[in-house]
Amino acid sequence: MKNNKKTEKYTIVVAILFLLIMIFTAIKAFSIDNLDYEFSKNEIEYDDVNNIYSVRCDNVCEGIYDVTIHSAAESDYRVEVVSEKKYHNSLVSDNPGFLNKYTQNSFNVWVNDKTDSIQINIFPNNDCKIESVSFNTSWNSVLYIWTKALLLALLVVIGGVVYNQRTFIKKYFFEIAGICVISGIASLGVMVRYILPGDDLNFHLMRIEGLKEAFILGDIPCRIQTNWLDGWGSAVSIMYGDLSIVLPALMRFAGFTLNTSYSTFVVFINVLTSISAYCAFNKISKNKYLSIFVCGLYVLSPYRLCDIYIRGAFGEYVSMIFLPLVVLCIYYIFADDTGSEDYGKKVILPVVGLSGIIQTHVLTIVMIIIFGTVFLVFEYKKLFDIKRIRYGLKICAITILLNMWFIVPFIKFLAEDLNVNKKAYHPDDYQWYGLSLVEMIAQKASPSISFNWADNTSLSNRMGLAIGNGFLIFLGIFIYLLVFKKIKNNKKASYITALLGVLALFLTSIYFPYSKIKQTIPFLFSVLAKVNIPFRYMSIAIIMFSFLIVFLYSNIQDCFSKSIRICIFVMAGLISFSQSCDYLYTYLYSGVYENYYDGSIVNVDKSNLGEYIYQGINVYENENKDIITSGCSIVENKSNHNRFNTKIKVDNTDAFLEFPIYYYPGYSAGDINGNALVTEKGTNGRLRVYVSQLGDNSITVRFRGLISWKFADIISLITLIILLFIYVDKFRNIKRYISDFYIKKTEKIIQRKALFFLFVICILSVVFIGILFLNLHTGLVSDDVMYLYNFRTGWPETDTHRFRITDLIQSMNYHRKIWNGRVVAHGLLQILLMLPNVSFRVVNSLLFILLGLLIYFHSSYGQKKSKSLIVLIYVMLWFFIPNFGQTILWASGAASYLWCTCIILGMLIPYRIYIENGKKRGAFFPFIILVCGIIAGCTNENTGGALVLLCLSYCLIFYIQNKHIPLWAVTGIIGEIIGVLFLVSAQGNQRIDSTTDFSGYINRLKDILQMFRERFILLLIFIFLGLILNYIVRVKNNKTIKNKYVIYSLLVAAFFLSGFSSVVVLMFSAIYPPRAMFIACIFMIISFGLMYNSIVFELGKYFVYSICALAVLLCIESYKEQSSNILKTWKQVQYGIDLIEEARESGKTSVEVPILVLNGSEYDAFSETQYFEEDSGTWFNTWMKYLYGVEIKGYSTEAN
Repeated sequence: MKNNKKTEKYTIVVAILFLLIMIFTAIKAFSIDNLDYEFSKNEIEYDDVNNIYSVRCDNVCEGIYDVTIHSAAESDYRVEVVSEKKYHNSLVSDNPGFLNKYTQNSFNVWVNDKTDSIQINIFPNNDCKIESVSFNTSWNSVLYIWTKALLLALLVVIGGVVYNQRTFIKKYFFEIAGICVISGIASLGVMVRYILPGDDLNFHLMRIEGLKEAFILGDIPCRIQTNWLDGWGSAVSIMYGDLSIVLPALMRFAGFTLNTSYSTFVVFINVLTSISAYCAFNKISKNKYLSIFVCGLYVLSPYRLCDIYIRGAFGEYVSMIFLPLVVLCIYYIFADDTGSEDYGKKVILPVVGLSGIIQTHVLTIVMIIIFGTVFLVFEYKKLFDIKRIRYGLKICAITILLNMWFIVPFIKFLAEDLNVNKKAYHPDDYQWYGLSLVEMIAQKASPSISFNWADNTSLSNRMGLAIGNGFLIFLGIFIYLLVFKKIKNNKKASYITALLGVLALFLTSIYFPYSKIKQTIPFLFSVLAKVNIPFRYMSIAIIMFSFLIVFLYSNIQDCFSKSIRICIFVMAGLISFSQSCDYLYTYLYSGVYENYYDGSIVNVDKSNLGEYIYQGINVYENENKDIITSGCSIVENKSNHNRFNTKIKVDNTDAFLEFPIYYYPGYSAGDINGNALVTEKGTNGRLRVYVSQLGDNSITVRFRGLISWKFADIISLITLIILLFIYVDKFRNIKRYISDFYIKKTEKIIQRKALFFLFVICILSVVFIGILFLNLHTGLVSDDVMYLYNFRTGWPETDTHRFRITDLIQSMNYHRKIWNGRVVAHGLLQILLMLPNVSFRVVNSLLFILLGLLIYFHSSYGQKKSKSLIVLIYVMLWFFIPNFGQTILWASGAASYLWCTCIILGMLIPYRIYIENGKKRGAFFPFIILVCGIIAGCTNENTGGALVLLCLSYCLIFYIQNKHIPLWAVTGIIGEIIGVLFLVSAQGNQRIDSTTDFSGYINRLKDILQMFRERFILLLIFIFLGLILNYIVRVKNNKTIKNKYVIYSLLVAAFFLSGFSSVVVLMFSAIYPPRAMFIACIFMIISFGLMYNSIVFELGKYFVYSICALAVLLCIESYKEQSSNILKTWKQVQYGIDLIEEARESGKTSVEVPILVLNGSEYDAFSETQYFEEDSGTWFNTWMKYLYGVEIKGYSTEAN
């Protein structure tokens, strides 16, 4: 009762203090007048003796003020702000220097105590003319005052909480005190009035300023930072996660100086690193004293301190917060007992660890993958445990879903030709970028704050990068225990962490044979050198040795007496503490410092800021900040960073504007009617916007991102909410209630099969609409016009007429003699081209849907149905089909590949069914299959042979299954052989001479295999992983399905080899376009589907959902880009057709149309196919003349 009364009294005191602070702040904020001093040229005092311009501002209250100077831009100048100071921080301001290329420059001044006057002095170089000076209250001045007051009030509240929870504080005093002391020592470098100028510091300060600007603009999440490259913008936020710098950016937004924001950030990071390290070590050791000790070694390691204070490597030292959690994640998966009830439920810390690495430092991900691979070699046996696999996939899936908002844009930009994505250059002396043994164990810090890379120079000229001698002491103890065979506890864990730590240290050094590996195994070198600098592996060595101490401790207890243990830990602690302090104070007394109050003086050379712009852009040539126009004129322009509202008058339908910002995917532009305008990369990387509507218009430019990014944002937000919903205690009862309600109500109303059917209908509808849209924006091209008419010679004749069904046999007979033997494909094409264009395009889109369903049937028949498989099939069709435009959208190409493949897969249905049930067929079935076989075999030269091989493989599988080989299977093969022979024996095949000598065939085969590898290597990897996972997850743990696995493996091999054979036979053809690999692609997708569908239900729903979500988002993004390319071509095609129709209606005998300007997209049916040319007598021009009755000539527009 007394304690409750004391708590109530103290709560009242805290509340009163909080209220007083708020009242005092409100009075102060409302009493401050907004200053608005404007000094014209005549009001500015000029001292011609000392060449100084000056202005004076009186009665300046506490707050933040903007100083803006307008000059005549004749020379550079420097600015100084002075006043009578009560204290050292009464007035805070940079002394910025400005270049003459800008006539207007601004910076901030912080007044922390009311002053009678402030004087602004301007020191020009040579004859610089100052036109005006303004001194105004900043927009966030009041926000700054309120924020300081709230922080003070928060300290009061924290004091109250500490007092109220003093029992809890006493209980965990050692841990809290230890973390505070460790964090405090690590933060000594920012407990001064300046900051140390790290190598990359300015780069990251620019990121903080850029994120602050994004908060001001409301661009959340930030994708393009507008302050980079003199306002041209950079995609740094997409390629380098901003989540870690939100705190300093918010402080800058609230008005704090850059010095204060950065120093607070470093303290915050040190505290978080201490907490995460202690948490990870204590979860394993269950020993708070050991955990605090190892936490101290880790947080105060010299390499980490160098990252903070010398290198300014934000990403690397922030990622060290999460490295202990990543190792803890691996420990949970591979070391915990799979038989315990809690196994697989520890998700939050592993997800936080992996997410933190993703968000902070990509190169650390590379190192984790390298060392994770080595770790899996030691623990390969545990990879066969389905529970461990599920647990790992669950963590990875949740991590992917949670970080989808960052991953999807990152992957998109990773595929762009940005400077950061180009192949890394590693010099021949890369090995000498590493560290010598002397540097690794140096107890005393080097006086240098730079790194001379591979130069053979004095160590006094190289920054100190020691690992920390405390770790080496325990490594020595490990070796001692190992030699004398005294390691009994955590034996394997100790071995692995020690080996990985030593390997990381070896990779860090000059002794690792990088040069030799580069010559002998260049691929391995390229992987190891992706971290750019060898000493980056030091962070992995530090975390490995930290966990080595944790795992080794119980053995030290068993082998050494208490007094010896105390001596070991005291000695290691003192050596480490002394080493860390020496490094810290060497940095502090190095004589270098920086003061950054306002972001205007953060200066980074443009050449160092160009990582995230497109290759080929010269940043020094983009000095003109005006909008460049062609075919239009600007009436009025309003801009705010990368946002433009521009009124124009358009004089030409090919008009465009080039805005003074760098182009990136995600920029959108609209006209006065709300129509989306085409954007692309223009002159030297400028954003180019095309406008075709003549007359007055208004253009709006914004960076809105891609639609897939919006979906990714939603997915990440939903995942975060679900995680909170599941793992926060107060939500657990709600979750249970909703779960029970769902089970009782929903499952009674909607059955599982109905849900599956509804899902499939939704997916098919979306795919159909998407493909139909592309079909409707694809016109007649190349052979299509010829097949509108009865076929005779391939050219229009006097008796050429529109095709009638009665012409089919005669037309195809001539086709075999003149063209080729694909009578099935082109016969169907001529029949379907009789339909109206819209109907034809609908049928073609439905056949694409049918193709996906047939693939799904062959992949999943006889197995449990997977909703995710049907999604992945259509995604794979989009990404992997070769020459999508020529095989799906081009009418003639679709007939030869899309339609004929549907026929082949339909022909294979009885074979696939027979594998599962072995049922007998009717007496007439062999005859039906014979006819179907002839049709299917006559579809295409290389696909017919692949079909025969596949059906023979099916018969072999029947034999292995001890099933009777039915007669219909044999007649089907006979029919296919007949169809193939009928196809290849056509006279028209002889029009192209495909013969060559032996070396010619070999060279063709090399080219074909190279093309096959480039296009399908990822698909091959998927198939291989499917086979491996199936064996690990299903066969290894369930002997009863081994036979089924063998059959499915044989089926996978049959589809793959049949498809591969269709590729190899192309060596006998003089031409082998990528579209000829269509059937191989389909067969490989089926191979993948067979493996995927048999394992998908073992992988866990989180993993499957995340993979599908990522695949769909990438597909949406690609579809948006490619549909835009197709629309660009379609507009050109329609314009040409309109010209032809106008000429015909006006009675003209000839017309000129523009030749298409194509972007080379494989999704465009007009790419690499025949269309209008300059000569009216060319083949396609002649057919179009016959169609429209007007002679057609083409003219090039590219020169314009």
